[in-house]
Amino acid sequence: MNQPTTLAGVHPGGELAHSRLNAEHYRVLGLSTLGGALEFYEFIIFIFLAPMLSAVMFPPEVPAWLSQLQTLGIFAAG
Repeated sequence: MNQPTTLAGVHPGGELAHSRLNAEHYRVLGLSTLGGALEFYEFIIFIFLAPMLSAVMFPPEVPAWLSQLQTLGIFAAG
């Protein structure tokens, strides 16, 4: 007989409720993985371009270490 499950997926008797992944679960899993990978790629590109961005965004009178730090601060705020 089917026992009702609680929100945590545990039967009232203490047994875990096993459920299979369906196509919708795989779709959500795939899309979230793709989104995480693209976000990670964006962060890596920004880190590699940080020296060039700091040279373009800040005047030459600002020391290189400070402009680099400010660029990474912009990255951290994002």
